[in-house]
Amino acid sequence: MVNKNTGNGDAGSVHQLLSVGAWIEQKGREYGFQTGVDCEPAMPHFATCSEHGEYPLFELDAHGINRWNPEGCPTCRTQQRVERLMSRAAIPKRHAGCTFENYIVESKGQAHALDISRRFAAQFADHMKSGTSLLFIGTKGTGKNHLSAAIAKTILQQGFSVLHATAFEVTAKIKATWSKAGDEPRRHQLDVIDDFASVNLLILDEIGCGIANSTDSTLLFHIIDQRYQRCHPTLAISNFSLDVVEQWLTPPGLDRLREGGGDCVKLEWESDRGHGAG
Repeated sequence: MVNKNTGNGDAGSVHQLLSVGAWIEQKGREYGFQTGVDCEPAMPHFATCSEHGEYPLFELDAHGINRWNPEGCPTCRTQQRVERLMSRAAIPKRHAGCTFENYIVESKGQAHALDISRRFAAQFADHMKSGTSLLFIGTKGTGKNHLSAAIAKTILQQGFSVLHATAFEVTAKIKATWSKAGDEPRRHQLDVIDDFASVNLLILDEIGCGIANSTDSTLLFHIIDQRYQRCHPTLAISNFSLDVVEQWLTPPGLDRLREGGGDCVKLEWESDRGHGAG
């Protein structure tokens, strides 16, 4: 007895295969593939972003598989994601005009801080390989935010992503995922931690303002640890001593920031806020 359904199924399968084959041929022509069995694909492996230069069209996924990246420049995507997270630009408006050139130098300490900052920015591509971080500590009004903004502007011009955020803002964004408000879809705290970890340079400001608690310290440590694992440098800023920074970031967190020769620059002179320092 002949199974008619089998014959119809075979015909449908052949038709389906032909449709898939036609689709592959069409996509091959669109993306520049040469469609012979013995031909190598002519699809370019890199594209160019007007802001960040050349970037790969293929990326390794978590399983080590090379996958096509159709979503454009990855640095642009990271920068846009963290700016959406903070609902503002990477550099606060207050410090948008700060540069190395308009930083006032009236002492050896200020000259040293400027030199360290310039070198950190100039060598940032190397720091992205080693994960070398930087710490600014000292009294308020001594130019820590001025220099950090100048660093941020310099490495943005090099094609890297940057975000300036206070320790309070960072922990508040994570803790906001613990409860759902309104109709907004709730994000998981790991997604927010990943956002802060993925940016090439995180400027973590105002460490030590308020009372340190174990919850905030743990959250800050997780961000620093994730950045450490990815070799993403962190610029930590505090108006307090290293002991206070250690309380807030935990001893292992501070140790990760200091690993690989991370400089700790002490800005301990009279406040210069009247001249525009921060």
